[in-house]
Amino acid sequence: MRSLRLLAALVAVLLAPAAARAAEFELPGLAADADAYASTLTARFPAGATAQVRLRAEQAAADAAKRRDWAAAAAAWETRIGAGDASPDFWLRLAEAELRRTPPEARHALQAAWENFAAVDGPVDQLPALLLMADALRALDRPDQASLALAAAVERAPDDAGLRQRLAELRRATGLLVGRITTEPEADPPRACIAFSVPLVRRDDFHPQDWVRLDPPLPGAAVTREGDQICVSGLPSGATTRILLRAGLPGQDGLALNKQAVLAVAIADRQPSIAIDTRLFLLPRRQAPRITLSTVNLSAVKLRLLRLSERNMVAFARRVRLGEPVESWQSDAIAEETGRVVWEGSAAIPGWQPNHGVRTALPLPEEIAAAPGLYALQITPGDGTPAGDASPSATQMILRTDLAPTVWRGSDGLTVQVRGYGDVQPRPGVVVRLLAANNDILAEAGTDPDGVARFAPPLLHGAGPLAPRALHLFGPGEDFTALALSAPAFDLSDRGVAGQPDPGPLDGFVWLDRGIYRPGETVRVMALLRDAAGLPADLPVQVLVRRPNGQVFLAATPPRAPEASLYLPVVLS
Repeated sequence: MRSLRLLAALVAVLLAPAAARAAEFELPGLAADADAYASTLTARFPAGATAQVRLRAEQAAADAAKRRDWAAAAAAWETRIGAGDASPDFWLRLAEAELRRTPPEARHALQAAWENFAAVDGPVDQLPALLLMADALRALDRPDQASLALAAAVERAPDDAGLRQRLAELRRATGLLVGRITTEPEADPPRACIAFSVPLVRRDDFHPQDWVRLDPPLPGAAVTREGDQICVSGLPSGATTRILLRAGLPGQDGLALNKQAVLAVAIADRQPSIAIDTRLFLLPRRQAPRITLSTVNLSAVKLRLLRLSERNMVAFARRVRLGEPVESWQSDAIAEETGRVVWEGSAAIPGWQPNHGVRTALPLPEEIAAAPGLYALQITPGDGTPAGDASPSATQMILRTDLAPTVWRGSDGLTVQVRGYGDVQPRPGVVVRLLAANNDILAEAGTDPDGVARFAPPLLHGAGPLAPRALHLFGPGEDFTALALSAPAFDLSDRGVAGQPDPGPLDGFVWLDRGIYRPGETVRVMALLRDAAGLPADLPVQVLVRRPNGQVFLAATPPRAPEASLYLPVVLS
């Protein structure tokens, strides 16, 4: 079995490059039409054909080609291909015969050339098929697609001046063409991007919205240029929108859109999804138990609530940081190994609409209010959406607790105060553990009657795996909470209340008698020096005055005045 899997993987690797190369040039529906044509040929020999039949068909095709009887040659090659074991070269010869017969059978020639193109390796081998497809498309009066096929041929033979000349002439005749339309139904908002046969003109006065119109008009749509593409955002999901490109849309090399192009762009329905904000895992015990989730294309969800015991709760919090997304395998492990199901149910999504995101606040059952601890709420579709690996799901960790820690970090170490969420009273007797990045317990302390626990400064100096990472707090009745020390601190700098950084053991405050001085005047420098407790620090202090270029203009140690103040007159040159 292992050898069989290895062989299958090897075959997939060998076949992948050919499929990728075929995808570099593609015309809508051509691959399906070509495969259907091939099926009609092989259907002539349901049980296969003998080697003699294949040999006779090849000989008949060769004889007909010598006589320039291209209709007979095409029929013989169709027989040979239908007999099985056909090489890519047979498809190429069939395409040539279909084009040369009178009248030409351009449709079958195009399909046969595609079968050769998709089967061969390398740009040199693909070139004949592309040229045949270009000729067949021109015979079918599809010059726009013929230009795309010829452009793909030039990409594979960039040094062929004759090919470049043919392409230039065809482009002048056809003008700017729509090359490819890609849709992004899962983008927010959904959008479609249009690529062209040549890059769009690059001018300051080119505005893509001047050349695009939507039918019906969409007030929220936006038309932008991204590289050489025009992208239309805000297209409705599950609907088809007509995008009209105005005639005259300018491209490079003097090309322009010869006539208005009407593109029917269908945006698929959005995939069902469930999204939660995993950062909001904390649920105070006296707060109404609710959870907020966002859903798309779901009318109901199934809910399963699991509770982790204290031992498993601590082990889980040491493996997975609370607030980060829980992977599906981690969620499965909770259900199968560490968690206990305390409630199961379902909930409808009120006011849901197809292809629209809905944000819902769902009340949680009373079981979560019975005891503090760590819970896992598993959310899956409840409206019949097929289950499987692609089925949407989410897991919200919920930490139900009454412990509200506040942490200060300074030169005196780490100070933790624990209060209750409901009454804001200090919580004495709470065990606080300081964890390192490698999940080792660096220290453990209990809160005093004021709810305060302290950790010495050396415990905070660890680096790498010994750097302090989190606090785990354990209260009465299996109450538990965790606080990540690496999370951003409460910051009010955007409100104009940034404060000052911790100065360390000494804090110096320096000011001048005014702000602007003329040459030769005296700058009166004054300073105060205080220790960490805010008391005067009676220490000798050196004052350095620097020039604008950084050179030291004056270095002095002024005498200390009362209250450890300093005064230094500096005479400017």
